[in-house]
Amino acid sequence: MREILIDPIGHPASEFSLRMIPVDEGVTLQVMQFLPRQDASADPLFFVPGFVSAIEGWVDFLREVVPLRPVYYVESREKTSAAIERKRTATVDFSITRMARDLVEASSRLGIDQSRMIVAGSSLGATALIEALKHGWLPAWAGFMIGPNTEFRAPLFIKGLLLLPADAYHVLKYFVLWYLKTFRVDAVREPEQMQRYRNTLLKADPRRLKKTAHSAIGYTIWQDLETITIPVAVTLASTDKLHREQNIQRLTQSLPRAKIVRCESNRYMHSAAMASDFERYIAGLG
Repeated sequence: MREILIDPIGHPASEFSLRMIPVDEGVTLQVMQFLPRQDASADPLFFVPGFVSAIEGWVDFLREVVPLRPVYYVESREKTSAAIERKRTATVDFSITRMARDLVEASSRLGIDQSRMIVAGSSLGATALIEALKHGWLPAWAGFMIGPNTEFRAPLFIKGLLLLPADAYHVLKYFVLWYLKTFRVDAVREPEQMQRYRNTLLKADPRRLKKTAHSAIGYTIWQDLETITIPVAVTLASTDKLHREQNIQRLTQSLPRAKIVRCESNRYMHSAAMASDFERYIAGLG
């Protein structure tokens, strides 16, 4: 039985509802919908969080946005909230391209006015959105990408771990957390980032996690970026080890109408201040 979810934001000026949206044969995504109680005429926000990310990490950001505009918080298919009724799934079923197509289908089924839709996401969610925007697959008015992944590389020992049965993940997850803390996350200056990874990795579905990670290795974002013609802001925090500054700069140079939004830290990118930067960017587009 699916867990009954209460409003994770709890803002008195916003009305919460939960929707399950079919996006592929036997695949349904969970969407948390927040509508302003007084005026829902502002441009809607279609928000996609990162790899196994939980909404608890976005409460500070979203709490500033939900009173102002409709927000659709879309959880991608690797998360435990997605209903997957297929008896068998393949690695390709969790590829970034497949997730991008999920987002195209979800935005259409949600009934959002795509001519005014703002798409925003973080990490893998932002990457999938950028992939979906290529060639006009996903119609949108503007984009706001928070630390998108531009490519996925893995050391040999990580590739070796992915060859093990998914059931072994429950033992290996602590090793993965050690690797993140030691080599990829500044756990001293950014303890919140490390705690978010700990919370979500410990709760993640091992089979979906393995297939998503396996399919992502070798992916790069660089092809066809010139086909994205809407304005896109891309955030950058030089202290964020998971999203390389050089690659973010290359990404913005490759997008025809891109702008870098510099942030002081990964913590900032999840904050109420980041929401102010988002609203200021959108207001500046006219």
